[in-house]
Amino acid sequence: MKIVKQGEKADRSVSIKGDLVTRQHVTLNKPTKSEYALTWAFDFEGVTREELLTVASRAIVIALRPEFKLASASELESWDNRTFSVREYLDSERAKVDDVEKARRLLSKMTPEQKQRALAQMSE
Repeated sequence: MKIVKQGEKADRSVSIKGDLVTRQHVTLNKPTKSEYALTWAFDFEGVTREELLTVASRAIVIALRPEFKLASASELESWDNRTFSVREYLDSERAKVDDVEKARRLLSKMTPEQKQRALAQMSE
């Protein structure tokens, strides 16, 4: 385990060997306010197809919730009784995100006060 300093690159990868999936990832620990490079392995031996699909769909629900939270009142109805294509979701996750999209995503998570401060600092 290693602390990842701001601006430092860390390995983020997935390795699959049989039923074992190994992920290298970076996760923030709130009490220490530090990000850590971690390696976690998941053993899927004995997991049924139904169990695997349940786990996979749970991860996608978690990933899509922020989009629903930001949806306008007029868009809310379109989020109910909806079928999502997992293939389209996976393809969109793999697409390279440009700097404008990264900035948009970061700004969407900020409070109005944080946005004002950030814009003020950028104009200095």
